[in-house]
Amino acid sequence: MAFARKRGNEIFLVLSRKESAESGLEKDKRYNITRQGDGTWLIAESGKGEEIQKSAELEQKIIGMLKEKSLSERVEGKFEKSLGKEELAAFKRMLDEGKIIAFKLSDKYKKAVYKLAAGKKKESEQDNGGEKPIEEYSLEKDGIMVIKNEQRAKKISEELKEQIKEGKIKGTKTFDDFFYIIEDGLYQKYREQMLKIIKADEKINLGELCKKMGVSKILCRIVAEFLKEEGEIIEKTKESYQYIS
Repeated sequence: MAFARKRGNEIFLVLSRKESAESGLEKDKRYNITRQGDGTWLIAESGKGEEIQKSAELEQKIIGMLKEKSLSERVEGKFEKSLGKEELAAFKRMLDEGKIIAFKLSDKYKKAVYKLAAGKKKESEQDNGGEKPIEEYSLEKDGIMVIKNEQRAKKISEELKEQIKEGKIKGTKTFDDFFYIIEDGLYQKYREQMLKIIKADEKINLGELCKKMGVSKILCRIVAEFLKEEGEIIEKTKESYQYIS
């Protein structure tokens, strides 16, 4: 493992023998090191790496814009107009490489919305065969929240009102008085997959559905609740779903 060592005002990057041999770095050659903002560093050969470095900086700028802009500002066609010539070229490259994806909230929308491709999976996306207590689910770790207490639900909704307004967070109340909250990006990631599976089956229960999707039951249940709310599916019997044709 590499580590940094400080000597006076200079910092040296120290590699193990194996890392040094495999790195391809050459003695006495100059390199540019650029922080990417997410715990990642870019090392590029000086004189040849300026273009790579500039490209990385443009990508970070576009990533920042996608995180900061509202849903309406990230609409296909509109977002491109907010970019300069070089930024637009970098954006198109990121789109081609799958670093950015375009999705539609539903089939009724003509234009897609841009978002960053999903990185590390949330805990709720992992089909671990078990369920933890509802109070342990969080947006940070799971991308979802399950709330039973109405007063707490109101408090959380107030805290998240800006994100809800911008379409980054979705919330709904079920018939059994649970409040489900989910990150819109996580919902969109599994929405079409669930619809496709339910369409293919005349009737499917929650257990079979989450196994085919490879996610936890609670995430599966929450995605299904929002599809019910959109009028795409119905719950014929408890935890048994059918597509509305």
